[in-house]
Amino acid sequence: MCLFSPSRRVIPNNGCMPLASGGKDNPAYSARSHTAKPVYEWLDAHKIKYFTKDQWLANSPEVSPMDFFANGYFKSQLAKRKYTCMADMLKAANEKWDAIPKEMFRNALRSWPDRVLAIHKAKGHHAPNY
Repeated sequence: MCLFSPSRRVIPNNGCMPLASGGKDNPAYSARSHTAKPVYEWLDAHKIKYFTKDQWLANSPEVSPMDFFANGYFKSQLAKRKYTCMADMLKAANEKWDAIPKEMFRNALRSWPDRVLAIHKAKGHHAPNY
């Protein structure tokens, strides 16, 4: 089950979308859910600039702010307690996600150019400092 499905509160209040400032600082990732035609149509309709799947480095978790920071942090916050039902877990997921300070997302996005450069210097391989 995907917590980020369109039938639920998909883009949390303080996720990456609000950080887009008109530049290509809102990277799309190569996951199918991020490269589907409706996603590009939505981004275009809202005049949000993005990197297309052809511009994105494939299989590079160090590059994706969600893989580099958010997913691990979010999962660690959720793992701090036990859930008795899906509804409780989803409620906690929304609360935990909303509680992540925006500055933590901004820091992950700010470090993005350095991570891309490090991967480039490593000729596409893992960048050991990240």
